[in-house]
Amino acid sequence: MCAPRSRLAAVSKSHPPHVRCGTVDRAPRWNEPATSVRSTPSEPCPRQAGLCLPSSRTDIGRILNSLHPSQAKDAIPGDEIESSSREQGLKLPVVRRPDVRIDYAGATLIAAGVSTLLIWVTFVGANFAWLSWQTAAMAGGGVLLLAVAVWVESRAAEPIVPLDIVARRNTALAIVASLAVGMAMFGGAVFLGQYFQIGRGYSPTKAGLLTFPMMLGVFGASTVAGRLATKTGKVKPYILVGTVVLTAGFGMLAAIDHETSLVYLGAGMFLIGAGVGMTMQNLVLVVQNSVHLNEIGAASGTVTFFRSLGGTVGVSVLGAILANRVAGKITDGLRRLGVDPTAGGGDAGNLDIAALPAPVREIVRAAYGDATGHIFLVSAAIAVVGIIAAALLKPVTLRDSLELVEPAEADAPVPAGKGAQLSGS
Repeated sequence: MCAPRSRLAAVSKSHPPHVRCGTVDRAPRWNEPATSVRSTPSEPCPRQAGLCLPSSRTDIGRILNSLHPSQAKDAIPGDEIESSSREQGLKLPVVRRPDVRIDYAGATLIAAGVSTLLIWVTFVGANFAWLSWQTAAMAGGGVLLLAVAVWVESRAAEPIVPLDIVARRNTALAIVASLAVGMAMFGGAVFLGQYFQIGRGYSPTKAGLLTFPMMLGVFGASTVAGRLATKTGKVKPYILVGTVVLTAGFGMLAAIDHETSLVYLGAGMFLIGAGVGMTMQNLVLVVQNSVHLNEIGAASGTVTFFRSLGGTVGVSVLGAILANRVAGKITDGLRRLGVDPTAGGGDAGNLDIAALPAPVREIVRAAYGDATGHIFLVSAAIAVVGIIAAALLKPVTLRDSLELVEPAEADAPVPAGKGAQLSGS
């Protein structure tokens, strides 16, 4: 660890040159903190950076505290520094809130209700019929648990999902748009990986590398949109464009099959990634700049929760759709070959593809490759809802103070650099 030259200058005035650079007297063992620093006049510091200490468990609390120019005279008090981390470590204020009430009931009911519905979606159609007592019990139970959760949240002192914040226009619309973004983030990565491995026959390593265009789109678009939003102070235009680009990417991938060109796939994945990059963090920023300072944490957590929920629901629902379509296509293909589809148990999910005969293996690969396009068609339809939600958002201006910018002021022009409070985009 090295101190900057500018801050070391003050040390030079109060200490002779032979103690400006220190190193540990002996190398500490892996579980032993370094407590002794001795001067080494014969060994110059790398890059002339000043204090050079080992990166192991060195006691640097006192030195960190003394880097301020006003305390530079205490940076190296003598030929040898010996201190205890307990005494000289960084001391941060501890804020205690004895009146905090954790919403255990709301968290339990929300988790139980969502989990019940997801389990139902996963097994319906494959293990039991849509019109069955299992459907009535699981779907009805999930809805009932969520209804009770809403009732509990409306009466909780510190609810895990504040209903008054969720009911506000921008928060509600950001939640709707976040569901589409969550589906793109999680569903796209999961099903594209399956598509490349099962539908195209690539190894897991190659399948992961082939999704690189989507990651490139996320990185590039989030960086550019973040800088533009910081410069202009406006967020909504980038969210709206992002949802349109996201829908276009889903639309492109809706046309894929087991023989689609990798260039075409890469273009579609890049658009999906760019859409996610322009919307993901900016949706949180819209909510953060639409509420008062003491509500930012709850509002941000709520939007993030629903985005994660969207990814979970997307994987479960789209996975169920994919499984049903794959099973149907495999059944049709086997019948064309004159093979009894039920001879192997009728469960395509348990097939060892590598051990199958070549004709059957090609049927399975083609079934996965062709069925994957359908789930992206469903995703495109859901992303259209995200476009509508983004279009209905109220314009907000990134705050440059602790005060909330009133809606009437949101349309006023903002000087360059006013969005300096933007973070994470």
